[in-house]
Amino acid sequence: MIVPRPPRGLAAVLTAGFLVILPSPVKATSQPWPSQAVSAVSTPLPWQTVQELALSYEDQAGCLAQLALDEALSALLWNRLGPQLTCMLEEGELSASWLELLALPNCREGLLSRYAAYTQSHPELEPEQVVLEVNMGLDRPFYQETQEISLSPGEVDPLVLVNKYHALARDYVPQLVPLSGLGSGSLAPEAADAFAHMVQAAKEDGVSLRSVSAYRSYATQKTTYNRNLSQYSQRFTDTFSARPGHSEHQTGLAVDINSASMLDHFENTAAYAWLQENCAQYGFILRYPQGKDEITGYRFEPWHYRYVGKEIAAVCMEQGLTLEEYWAGQPSGWGDGTRVLLEGQVLELGAPPVRLDETWYLPAEELALALGWERVEEGTARFACGGRQVEFFPGRRSQADGVTLRFTAPALSLGGRLYLPASQLCAILGADLEETEEGNFFTGNLASPGEET
Repeated sequence: MIVPRPPRGLAAVLTAGFLVILPSPVKATSQPWPSQAVSAVSTPLPWQTVQELALSYEDQAGCLAQLALDEALSALLWNRLGPQLTCMLEEGELSASWLELLALPNCREGLLSRYAAYTQSHPELEPEQVVLEVNMGLDRPFYQETQEISLSPGEVDPLVLVNKYHALARDYVPQLVPLSGLGSGSLAPEAADAFAHMVQAAKEDGVSLRSVSAYRSYATQKTTYNRNLSQYSQRFTDTFSARPGHSEHQTGLAVDINSASMLDHFENTAAYAWLQENCAQYGFILRYPQGKDEITGYRFEPWHYRYVGKEIAAVCMEQGLTLEEYWAGQPSGWGDGTRVLLEGQVLELGAPPVRLDETWYLPAEELALALGWERVEEGTARFACGGRQVEFFPGRRSQADGVTLRFTAPALSLGGRLYLPASQLCAILGADLEETEEGNFFTGNLASPGEET
């Protein structure tokens, strides 16, 4: 993607992981160039440590290049594993398939040991499938090592994943409204409103929809499950009835429509056909599709619909994904690197960000060009914009309008490019950055250098 040179005064954001769409631009406060040291991080690394990390990065980049991995992929793997990656390469611990697994966007840091074990026990699986199945929890039996979902009473989260690995607390009760005139039960307000609109739309098409079962409390689900357990084996019961705490009905976001029995063959009705065609428009998905019981843990339930919101519903229904598959495929953001955005668009720098310890380094010349600076003379690292000039050097200094700027962390040559710590580089180029509560996220406002704001 080629991003045009940004107009002056646009807001920008420097962030780690996911793209962030900015609100209305707010101009930065113009400040004179600092004459003293510019801090890169609150506790800068010693010069020698930074140099050692940079050398280690260069070494591993060379090793990965021999394995036909490109610069961007090499940087991604380094950003995820750091010097540990170099040691693993030197000791021959990483196979090509393992490197491919580590580079997948949905690879998650906390699951590395489980990926390794699952790869060993399922050598026939491709890395993508290993990551997807472990992310869904399928490397362990249902109802083993379950996690309790953190939702406070009354709170409603349309994206919450409740299944045989994730349970709601016994005292959790969402905010609810009755489905007056729409059948029996109650739903969370957002889901109830969407259901009402869906019922009306179906009615206009000559199709009748109604709720036969919606919200169920923990206690009600316990009674239901125990009643089924008294009639059938636990193995069979678990294929169609959720254990208490593991039922989506407790979220107030699930509804059984027109039927709740396979004997009714709801899948052969006009109502089912209409739902398959239209439910996503109202934010609902068929929660337990046919042929996905190994993933969901439940046999096909053509009547069970779950509210997730229109955007995710469209993705799931169009691609035939369960909610488990949707979440397992989402990028983790782990070590993905920083991205500079203008008006919600990523600036293509042509070189990957690199993390040395807790400091993000960005390619200086590439960022300057992407932000509208012009190279004064070919073969130099001198740039001009808005009546100002900057020049980058390796080491601890750069120049801006003839003033020498000394830094607390050095500029480095990585992969034949000059890299500066993100905060230093953005300070030189006119950005005002501050760390946010999200962790490694940086937000700020960017005004073209020299602009009066």
